[in-house]
Amino acid sequence: MHIRVVPSGKYHLVYLVENWREGGTTRSRNVVKFGRLEDLVKDDPDALDKLKAKYNEDREKAAVANEQLIAKLNDEALSSSTNGAAPSVGYGLEPLRQIWEKDLDLSYWLNYLKRYKTKLDFDVDAVSSYMVGQKVLDPSSILTAYDARTSLFGNLLKGCQLQHLYRALDFLHSNKEQIIKHVNKKLDSIVNRSYSMAFYDVTNVYFESPLTDEERNKINDEYLDEVIEIIKDYQSTHGLDNSFFNNDGSKKSADEIALGLNFFDEDGNILFENLPQDLYHEIKGLLFFKMRGLSKEHRYDLPLISIALVIDEYGFPIDYEVFSGCRSEFKTMPEAIEQIKTKYNIKDTVIVADRGLNSVTNLDMLLQQNYGFIVAQKITNLNDEFRSKMLDDNGYLTIEGVPYEEYHYKVVDNYVKVAKKTKTKVTCKIVFAYSKDRAARDLKQLEQDIAKAKDAVVNNKCIYQNTRNWQSMVKVDNKEACKALALNQELIDKRKAECGYSAVVYHKAPNVDKDLTPLDLAASYHRLVKIEECFRIMKSNLGLRPMYVSSNEHIYGHCLVCYLALVMIRLLEFKLKQSGHTMTIERIISALNSGKLTVVKINGEVLFINTNEYKGLYKQGFDKDQEKSVDELKLQLKEKKLDLDVIMETCGLTPLSKVNKTNNINKCFKRKYRGHSDMLDQLIVDLI
Repeated sequence: MHIRVVPSGKYHLVYLVENWREGGTTRSRNVVKFGRLEDLVKDDPDALDKLKAKYNEDREKAAVANEQLIAKLNDEALSSSTNGAAPSVGYGLEPLRQIWEKDLDLSYWLNYLKRYKTKLDFDVDAVSSYMVGQKVLDPSSILTAYDARTSLFGNLLKGCQLQHLYRALDFLHSNKEQIIKHVNKKLDSIVNRSYSMAFYDVTNVYFESPLTDEERNKINDEYLDEVIEIIKDYQSTHGLDNSFFNNDGSKKSADEIALGLNFFDEDGNILFENLPQDLYHEIKGLLFFKMRGLSKEHRYDLPLISIALVIDEYGFPIDYEVFSGCRSEFKTMPEAIEQIKTKYNIKDTVIVADRGLNSVTNLDMLLQQNYGFIVAQKITNLNDEFRSKMLDDNGYLTIEGVPYEEYHYKVVDNYVKVAKKTKTKVTCKIVFAYSKDRAARDLKQLEQDIAKAKDAVVNNKCIYQNTRNWQSMVKVDNKEACKALALNQELIDKRKAECGYSAVVYHKAPNVDKDLTPLDLAASYHRLVKIEECFRIMKSNLGLRPMYVSSNEHIYGHCLVCYLALVMIRLLEFKLKQSGHTMTIERIISALNSGKLTVVKINGEVLFINTNEYKGLYKQGFDKDQEKSVDELKLQLKEKKLDLDVIMETCGLTPLSKVNKTNNINKCFKRKYRGHSDMLDQLIVDLI
């Protein structure tokens, strides 16, 4: 506190003022009003100096008391005969709690859902927020997360048991739609979404389990009604009779039933052994959940599930759908898009997707739903007309201001895609692009493939699949065990000519008059990396895979936990950027994990010592020409705030002092703990 003199008309008022930090801003309030300065100095000319001296002395006394406390702490530590180390707890969940409670208002919403839709007897909000926070700090299994509760500040799972974490997953699964709608409503108000574009992609995640649901004979009841309808449609289409009774009500003989190729028994159960192979293959992805399939991470030996994710133009996830691991991503796209359209009533949006989802069926489906599309197009299978237009330098324009690379583009109208089986046609624009950076990357990869192909020819290796990658550049002799004979020079020359080129197909939303500008087209497809980054974050940083839960309900709940963790870390990243402090996801997570409180008891009083690992201090001074001196690094360190302190202030909290009492912890964290026994797990309290 200090003395401040404030002008007031023709007089000056004298106040005792207290300052404090809140949310990165210095705030103040008047504690005592001493009156007019003119009246004070009338009786005593030195009155103002005496007041300043008095309160400066109080400040000095407080500083001395703090130094004495630290000295006493050192003496206590040196003289203590207590065995063991002082316990340390992390407080990285505190900023995340602010986002959970204040920005997303999830505590209120989960408590509302619990109160009116369940009969749960535990704090589902505390358990859910803990699991989501742990996915950000230290992703692991449910059991490991439960065991880690003693290492975190806040006694967050007080009164909860391990079973409550699994029951919370059931609760999250049951209330997924309400929770995600609530989150999106909050995000809409925070980031001002327009939904002019939505980015769609599919990935899959594996389980550390050798058996699929099919091998375990574990049927997914969720789609059973749909499966029965598919079987009945198949029977109707192929003229197969599934009835056990004649028209007059009499029961058919066993031979008559067998002739009808019956797919159900008398109780309505499916007779899988009677299903034709093509029908079984069609329904397998609905009957069984955890199945082997085309793994994005080449884990073909393990069961998978597929996750379709949609994000907005800012990189925030909108929604997701979960499918069986053996279902084709081509076929799941219509279902996922229909779900999102129904739930959020998103209209006239352009869907941006990678080429793995580029099929005439999907593009036609998007147009039927009144959505536009920007989808990557393979250039290796273009017909001669459009390949010539791509390679023709005439007509290419340069877009200025694209931050990614030097970007040249050409828009060609009336590109027609035709489905081979149904002959469905989609007419759209194709946008060709060329960049020197991409050309250099493509050429380097091509040279590596050519080297492998040459090695196969020189050593007369056997090539059993010659349709992909470098193997397609080798001519083989099928009569002699597919041995490599020579390079396919024609194909190599074709690939060289295509280095640096890429393409997307584009169609505006049918109900929108205005086309996207070339700059919009260029930037939108480059932003598709955002969804790939979301999947990478969910898998690598937030522990989406491998999965350590087995029941379908727990799997769905686990996916929602990871979705909420992604929303929170994205929102924290957004808030930091808005406040002028850009940080990567990895840097944010590292900062959250760096905050530790060492808990000690001195003369009966519990103190929390704020510690930090201070990693990477010398890394800040690395330079290829000259490394910074220690003195330069010291100066830089004094001027720079800790990342965790920046995050705390961005989330509306106050950075901690080095030594903190209970009341200061409550003030900085905006908590209302009655004492240290409420802040820590009981086992940690007993160790102090």
